[in-house]
Amino acid sequence: KEVLAAVAPADWAKLMRETKLVRSSARKLNGYTAVTAPEKQVFDDVKLIDLAASSMGVYGVRKSDGAPVRFDPVAQRWYPLPTTGLSGGLKCIAPGKGQVWAILQSDDRVVLYDGTTWKLDPAGASARKIACGADGTPYLIGMNGTIYQRGNGWQDMKADADDLAVIGRDRLWYCWQGKLYERSGGAWVERVAGQGTSSTFTMNGLAAAPDGTIWALGQVQSTSGAQNPTQVLVTFEPGAQNGTLMTSGPLGVPELAKTAPPPDKLLDVLPVGNGEFWLRTSKGQLIRVQTAPRSTPAPYDGKSDLGSASKIDVWWDDEGIRSVLLVVSGQTFRCGDTSGSGIQQHAAYAFEAGDKLLSVDYWAGPAARGSLSGLRLTMQSRVLDFGSAVGSTAIPDLTEDAAGALCGLHGSTVTTGSRTYIASLGFHVRGDQVPQLVLDHLNDNRRHYSQAVWANLDELTLSRILANYTYTPPGGKDTSVPLGAQLDPKPVAVTGNYLGFRWNFATEQEREDWVKARQQDNSALGKELTSVVGIATNGVFAEAVLGRANSAEKIDLTRFWNWKESPIPILPTDIAPVGTGARAREVDVKVTPLAPSEARFQTIQALPNPTGMDEALRTVAAANMFRDMSGMAEVSKVLSKGVELAAGNDQAAAQRATEAMKTAAEHMQKMAQIALDAVSKAVPAGQAAGSLSALGGMLNQSKNGTDSKNGTDAKAGADAG
Repeated sequence: KEVLAAVAPADWAKLMRETKLVRSSARKLNGYTAVTAPEKQVFDDVKLIDLAASSMGVYGVRKSDGAPVRFDPVAQRWYPLPTTGLSGGLKCIAPGKGQVWAILQSDDRVVLYDGTTWKLDPAGASARKIACGADGTPYLIGMNGTIYQRGNGWQDMKADADDLAVIGRDRLWYCWQGKLYERSGGAWVERVAGQGTSSTFTMNGLAAAPDGTIWALGQVQSTSGAQNPTQVLVTFEPGAQNGTLMTSGPLGVPELAKTAPPPDKLLDVLPVGNGEFWLRTSKGQLIRVQTAPRSTPAPYDGKSDLGSASKIDVWWDDEGIRSVLLVVSGQTFRCGDTSGSGIQQHAAYAFEAGDKLLSVDYWAGPAARGSLSGLRLTMQSRVLDFGSAVGSTAIPDLTEDAAGALCGLHGSTVTTGSRTYIASLGFHVRGDQVPQLVLDHLNDNRRHYSQAVWANLDELTLSRILANYTYTPPGGKDTSVPLGAQLDPKPVAVTGNYLGFRWNFATEQEREDWVKARQQDNSALGKELTSVVGIATNGVFAEAVLGRANSAEKIDLTRFWNWKESPIPILPTDIAPVGTGARAREVDVKVTPLAPSEARFQTIQALPNPTGMDEALRTVAAANMFRDMSGMAEVSKVLSKGVELAAGNDQAAAQRATEAMKTAAEHMQKMAQIALDAVSKAVPAGQAAGSLSALGGMLNQSKNGTDSKNGTDAKAGADAG
């Protein structure tokens, strides 16, 4: 607890320290004891007109209303079946395998119950009597007294009968006019009851037991001259040709006479199995007889003082649970025995660490006149089912015992014949009530707390844990060695929820073989596969690490790159500092007078008299301007002057072109001289380059010049070729 609290947050640590997570003492949970059925049980409040049984249970038809009923062996009461789909009462019933067949009272039609609804037989059969085998095959006695078998419709068996008992397909018995017949090899063979006796038997009722034994109810008339016939039971074992008269026991002649004293008589004797029989008399009395032997219950109680259960094993057969085994801290606790006859089933479960018991459910069965037939353990991790559920008896939920781990079991056993069954069962648990909030927190963070627990275990505790495991060396067959002998119990690593130990090799050769087998090579790793996948992006940004990567651009002297030689001539104005002075201004409230009006009245002056009109008219009349209206004289003069000017311009243009070519040549010479001067200044003669960038630029330029020259030469050579 302190280990968990030490690595928990403060609030959770307080809750953990206040909670008692583990309690060393175990407590005994109340178990369940199956009800023991009496040897003879009379149901005076139940009146039936028909009685039948199968693996589905015991069924009957109630006399008062013809309703179908079923017997609950746990509650030991008769309960009605649903009547959905029934148009009236029944007169005969025959449970089979997953289905129940019956005959209606009103019109003798055959009906079928599928677990929810009653339906008419699709073949539309009518019958006086119907019976069903353990495999579900039904047979009936038709209205004409003939036996029919269910198949593709109903098939005539070519035999008349008063009663019949069905074991399975093509395995049935019938009685006709007091005689007994068996279906054997496709033919009917007569069987004799009481071979070698001086009595005459008349059979009038048949029933088949689950093991194939036939029970025949009849009367015997003694040849010595007795007046009244005596009711007897005769059994025919599987394969026997002659029957055996029951002369003693609960079903012997004396006891039958007490059960149904004349003039009362038995109408039905129904074997159910496990020594259980049902009798129905002519007066309507219903009697349950238990003939199975039952020993005095033998108590058992075993528990471990330390630890919790790591495994549980349960054995059972079709009738009940035979044995329960619990393993706790290397100790074995077992209630029951698996010896004796019968086919048994087995189931085992290994508990997880810290698994807790939430609830227990038990089911009772008829074996040994009352025993456990089913067990359910509801653990925190999962639900465990053992045996079969035949009539449920639920035990109250044990949620209040949360965090209780199984540490033992208690109960009792009974013996019937060669078999032993569990008559009662309960468990011991260890652990106290823990707040569910704390449990949820531990489970949600179990890796964190598990690592803390593993890290705080001492070597002695780890040695005890490792002692429960064995290891088979490579190449070994059945020779296993304790795992604790191969490991150093001191952990060297914790990875997730795993604990690492140092392995001790028995020999150096074993160590070398182990290392060699785990060496990696190209074949072990496989062939490397490389592929390039183009992915559309918004661009790629890369940044070089200073001092680790040379990612600068190459200097090209043909481009302008040194901005120090030509600083930006236009610079933005400096941002003036923020003024913090007051913005308040005095308001001038003096009224400004209006300006004088600009509007004035002016005196209109008189217009002068027209005095030049006469002179203009005289001038136009005297002038000679309209004689040469086309201007031929002036045009001739202009054309002559243009020809003279064009000839002079050609001479001037030629002279100016010559002067321009001369100026361009002089400019190129000056530019070349400037470049030579710049180079000589950058790299003085006899000295190393003062700037690596300048030197790199010149090398790059010289390389480009060489490449360009080589390319030009190559092209010239190609053109020449």
